[in-house]
Amino acid sequence: MVGLSSLSFAQTVLPGRDKEGTKIWITNGFKKGLYDLTETDSTVTLTTNDKYRPLIIHCSFDRPGKKGICLSEKVSLDCDSCYQKIFKLFLDKKRFDWKLIGTDRYLSKPSRKLLLAGNAAVHAFTLSILNMSDEEYKKLLSK
Repeated sequence: MVGLSSLSFAQTVLPGRDKEGTKIWITNGFKKGLYDLTETDSTVTLTTNDKYRPLIIHCSFDRPGKKGICLSEKVSLDCDSCYQKIFKLFLDKKRFDWKLIGTDRYLSKPSRKLLLAGNAAVHAFTLSILNMSDEEYKKLLSK
């Protein structure tokens, strides 16, 4: 799969980056000409040009312009084994201390306030920053 083998994917992909940092991260590990990078005032999307293993990474920002912070990253893959591999890479990262809260839905430890939500049927997952108080987050974790 283009780029995925060379990316330390689960170590580096995280919401919270500004737009320029996201563009640098999102293209890291991909050779020029093997991806398209599109941008709006509040999104950045990378789409690989690999006809055998396409990949789409879409980042949404909290406000328009260069100062926006990425609140959500959606990763879409084309095959089940690719999806399972990358989703597992995220879950294996001990620093997040993921807790299962529903089918393919995980919360990180409270200091990170991240939600990892997978959808195996469409080979995609989303990693989002949850904007809530510590008390609200802890209640969500305890369910």
